[in-house]
Amino acid sequence: NWVILLEGCVLMMIILIGVLLIFVFWGKQARLNRLQSTFVSSVSHELKSPLASIQLYLETMKLRDVPPEEAREFVEIMLTDAERLSNLIDNILEASSTESRDLQLQMQPVELKPFLLEVLEGHNRRLTEKKIQVNLEAEDALTLHMDKKAMHMVFNNLIGNALRYSPEGSP
Repeated sequence: NWVILLEGCVLMMIILIGVLLIFVFWGKQARLNRLQSTFVSSVSHELKSPLASIQLYLETMKLRDVPPEEAREFVEIMLTDAERLSNLIDNILEASSTESRDLQLQMQPVELKPFLLEVLEGHNRRLTEKKIQVNLEAEDALTLHMDKKAMHMVFNNLIGNALRYSPEGSP
């Protein structure tokens, strides 16, 4: 009789462990689904912003007579937004490719001040629109050993978030 009781207890433990594992995996799947939904929402917003800007300038140029100087300015803005869109797509492709393999950083010496000026240049229009002035103070000869492309993504994200959440005219 005790053998049957022992077998019943073991079977009950196996069933309880199975149920527990199902709940754990279900919770992880739900979390993964939320993360995926958040990612898709964020990416959609980030892709729509430069696209909407390009569309706005093109419609403006189509519907009214734009002076040549203003048209050149519009084209510059659209080129900046197109480059931003291209960089976003590159970032998404890079992120998806790093999921399937180990990330290989391309370390190289990079002069900090010109690098930061290059990153800031991509945000000039939005900085101007929000009346935000950036004062960059860095030594001219400061060189860092880093992956330029990866750090470009990092700084673009930091500046983009700062612009998104900073009130107009922030120091």
